Amino acid sequence: MSVKGAVDSMNETSEWIFLNVRPAMREVPASTEVSSDHADICDSLWSRLGANVGQFRQFLLVGILNTVFGYFVYAVFVLSGVTPSISLFVATCVGIIFNFSTTGRWVFRKSDVWAFPRFVLAYLITYIANWALLNSLLVLGVPALAAQALALPVIVIFTFFILRFFVFRR
Repeated sequence: MSVKGAVDSMNETSEWIFLNVRPAMREVPASTEVSSDHADICDSLWSRLGANVGQFRQFLLVGILNTVFGYFVYAVFVLSGVTPSISLFVATCVGIIFNFSTTGRWVFRKSDVWAFPRFVLAYLITYIANWALLNSLLVLGVPALAAQALALPVIVIFTFFILRFFVFRR
């Protein structure tokens, strides 16, 4: 793909987001403070799920790094003319090793190599869910880069719970 083609693709994605996503966004109210009752309910829900808010925050921070890395690999392949499905597959394979290291050490405080097979299985499950969501969005006419960007929040939450309860369980 040429530079002009890559720019045209990015313009198409930006236009789709402007026309389809922006009108659906609500204005954030001026007062965005969370009441202590709401915070207590969230903490209680997390503790019932066997997780804690601090660990999820760490997961999100490390996840940002992992997501930027994976999305970069995905975008490089898509902009090089590789199909979105193959680009997702390559980004997932490359990301697995990077993510195991960062997530295991920094979020769950485990670097046990014996957890790696469970990690790979978790990523296979996550990949299938991501692939299904990505293709559903593509069928709806969402451009490839925007479709993956929209799928990411759902996949991030899904991934946290799989890693917390299946891979890095205590």
